[in-house]
Parts: sequence; C-alpha cells; structure tokens
Amino acid sequence: MSQSTSSVDALRECLAFRHVLHNMYGCELDQVRITQLVDRYPAAWRQVAADIRQFVNWLEALADQLEQP
Repeated sequence: MSQSTSSVDALRECLAFRHVLHNMYGCELDQVRITQLVDRYPAAWRQVAADIRQFVNWLEALADQLEQP
C-alpha cells in the first residue's frame, strides 16, 4: 500500500517550499509561490486524507484476515 502519486507530489512541493523557507535568512518570500501553495493546499490535503483513509482500511482488512483461523 502506497500513497498516490498526486499526494506524494503535493507533499514534496510543500516540503520543498518549507525547506527553502527554513533556510532563508533575511530573504523576501515569493508571494506568487506562496499563493500557489495556499491555493493547492485544500486539494492536496483531501488527497492525503483519502490516502490515509485507504491505508487504514487496508490495515483493518489485513488485521481481520490475520485474526481468522
């Protein structure tokens, strides 16, 4: 079971921006880039949440299989 490609891409994009932000010292933020990330966040979160739900469902099904004699 793995994350969908869209979730991975969305998370990479956010983490890359966080890395740049974390390592900036006195540089100005790119307002266009921030706006793009903010606009994409709701869809990215929905996809990540759906992937997590799918993973939990998979774990529950696996647990049920393992409990059967």
